[in-house]
Amino acid sequence: MDINSELIKRMLLAFIKFAIESYKCESQRYQYIFASYEVENLEDTIFIKLPSHHLIEEAKRVEIKDRLTQRIHDCVDNLIKKLSL
Repeated sequence: MDINSELIKRMLLAFIKFAIESYKCESQRYQYIFASYEVENLEDTIFIKLPSHHLIEEAKRVEIKDRLTQRIHDCVDNLIKKLSL
């Protein structure tokens, strides 16, 4: 089976944007932090760009990287467990 890695990367970026939008619905703090953001993939590294150093520090304080990483792992793990051939 041939897996298109570029397609997987695009889908992962879309999932991260979806997760961020979901977080924004959870609290005003996330609405503030992610009022303006971009998600990019450069050389196999995903970047969440925020418009100011202050917002970057706020995002670090709420450990958004860890939360997003865990949400991705949870979803992928569940899908792999349900994978059948």
